[in-house]
Amino acid sequence: MPHLPRAAAVVALALLAPAPLPAQPTRTYIPDGFAFPLSTPRFTYHFPTGNLSGRRFEGTWFAETVEGVPADQRIDSAAVDTKPGQASVFFTLAPSRTPWPPGLYRLEIRADGRLVHQERFVLR
Repeated sequence: MPHLPRAAAVVALALLAPAPLPAQPTRTYIPDGFAFPLSTPRFTYHFPTGNLSGRRFEGTWFAETVEGVPADQRIDSAAVDTKPGQASVFFTLAPSRTPWPPGLYRLEIRADGRLVHQERFVLR
């Protein structure tokens, strides 16, 4: 059974989009989220903390429905402790060496263990 490429979630600065950030005509929105090409080098998600600043945020990336991968397989996660008044946190995911397997992926963001946001995106 194929395995997902090893990935690293780190704090970074950008939006959920291929890097670099300029608009790309290959990115489209579908009901499951944004669709990106398999050649996308990395994803970085910017989450505004709003009234949740001063808490611990955890971003966990999942392969929700991905070709050749068990459903809802956890890919990676990272935690960020915020300070009161901190406006946002950033989570990044990038494959270490091989192209992404096609399918539906998901990022879940928790504040102090409570799910506060999830974002889906498709790679094809």
